[in-house]
Amino acid sequence: MKTIYQLAGVFLLAATTAQSCTIPVFRYALDRWRADFFAIAADEAWKKSEAGRKGGALIEKSSVNLLWSEDEEAGPEAQLLWAGTTAPVTPAALTGKDLEVLATSPARDTIAKRILAGESAVWVLVESGDKERDAAFAKRLRKRLQYLESVAAIPPQDPDDPASQLGPGPDLKVGFSMLRVKRNDPRERFTVRMIAGPLGKELLQGKEPFAAPVFGRGRVLGAWKADDLDDAGIDEVSLFLLGACSCRVKTLNPGWDLLMDVDWDAKLMEQGFASDRGDRETPPAPPAEKPGEEAP
Repeated sequence: MKTIYQLAGVFLLAATTAQSCTIPVFRYALDRWRADFFAIAADEAWKKSEAGRKGGALIEKSSVNLLWSEDEEAGPEAQLLWAGTTAPVTPAALTGKDLEVLATSPARDTIAKRILAGESAVWVLVESGDKERDAAFAKRLRKRLQYLESVAAIPPQDPDDPASQLGPGPDLKVGFSMLRVKRNDPRERFTVRMIAGPLGKELLQGKEPFAAPVFGRGRVLGAWKADDLDDAGIDEVSLFLLGACSCRVKTLNPGWDLLMDVDWDAKLMEQGFASDRGDRETPPAPPAEKPGEEAP
């Protein structure tokens, strides 16, 4: 398994030079790392088409991390581009139907709900279609996450340290869950591609299930196929997210963002107000959101 440090070698240098704080990585990301913006690259004719008008309406929503590309040489077929790059998320051109599931899906909605409820990370397991292989990997991943929940701890927090003040949001706790997503689910076609990541071609073309932890405001730390993700690897990745955030610069940390329709600031502020009033309650997860279940 490639470790998170191999995925971002500059992280170690940044971590040794940055002033440290006691806030865990997952919570620092939720509080302070705004989601990177994906882009739609298209010419003016496409923007004026029916599909283009749908894309424009989606971009106008303040809660979606999506904008128009500034590439003046964009062709007549629209493409969704990875944040900060000119690389397309999928080889196929965007259609009006694609725009209906571009920024939201059952899985991404579930991820947001769990994170806003206080989970440290949601491990998304993309199934291969081989029921036995998928079930075995899910069982192993679920068992390890349950173990980590029982033994891991949040770093001690100093309430008097101005560098370690939490923003509004859920209570600070250890919490991991697993969410299974079918690789061929049409509602999740963009989710699956984004979970695999910009360099995830091998994962998508392979016949193995793979998994990735999502934390913060929809950030994926990395994605690994089942054979490369043993218990030690699950521990390393999960404990990194629970550890004190030594490197505050988002771009120096490993990972990439998901395209999501979530107003994180507003949702976190709502929780903060409820906490101040003393009436915040975290509702129990519905059956479809229990660890190990598929997205509804």
